[in-house]
Amino acid sequence: MRLSHYFGYAAYRLLSAFLWVLPWKLVYLLSDVLAFLLYKIIGYRRKVMDGNIRLCFADLTEAQRNKLIRENYRHIADVALESIKGGSLSQAALLERFRFTNGDVVRQVLGDQPRLIVCSAHLANFEWGGTIVTAAIKIPMVGFYKSLRNSLIDAQVRRQRAILGMTLVDVKKTKATFENYRDKSVGFGMISDQGPSSTTKAIWVSFFGMEVPCLHGLEQYAHQENLPVFYVSGQRDRRGFYSATLLPITTEPRTCPPGDITQRFMALVEADVRRVPGQWLWTHRRFRKARLPEEPE
Repeated sequence: MRLSHYFGYAAYRLLSAFLWVLPWKLVYLLSDVLAFLLYKIIGYRRKVMDGNIRLCFADLTEAQRNKLIRENYRHIADVALESIKGGSLSQAALLERFRFTNGDVVRQVLGDQPRLIVCSAHLANFEWGGTIVTAAIKIPMVGFYKSLRNSLIDAQVRRQRAILGMTLVDVKKTKATFENYRDKSVGFGMISDQGPSSTTKAIWVSFFGMEVPCLHGLEQYAHQENLPVFYVSGQRDRRGFYSATLLPITTEPRTCPPGDITQRFMALVEADVRRVPGQWLWTHRRFRKARLPEEPE
């Protein structure tokens, strides 16, 4: 293990300890400073954000686009610090800050021993939502994620999620995980709105008037395991407080034609982004492989 990993872990634990004891008002003051640095000094992925917004909201003026970018930097800073400070919150406290409006819908639709996929986008505080959904629907959750390069920080994050009922599993172990949980009542959490690194297995769907490649895992495992799929539609109600609604995409995945589940998912993502555009991560290179509509002659 690299020496830098130990220093990085120490810095992470110090920042965590600092944020855990800091009042929320001061956390958001710190977030404002971080947002300013990202926007004015660092310019974190500014060109990517600007290009993505131009593609999706071509009718915005430059002033409106810059306003959305500023709002998005503030959102990114909030989510980053909230996610760290969230490690100090109990399950009950986190449920007060991230509220599911219909957590009982899963059992109403699927019965007392449900198995399902819960998919979401990088919207609102997706970290809190993915962590606390297990308490909302009252079944164990397994969340797939890409392991952090620093294994010490990665282990700490997994421990914190486990305390709140979420088991994190590296995406490289997705197939084995579905097999291991085949006979158990469980939910599988997938954040599936990012673009794939390769289009070899990608599913192409319509998104903001463009054809975009999407990750194939959501649809593949829904069909393979015959798992119902629910979408988490979330939003920030006010600073530090969020709400979400679980929307069924399908309860009979094997009746859906190829590409249909992914298209339904991305249609819900697009609707949410149009509703709260400042709460989506525009920093992802989501459209780098998109097929743009042809310009009329």
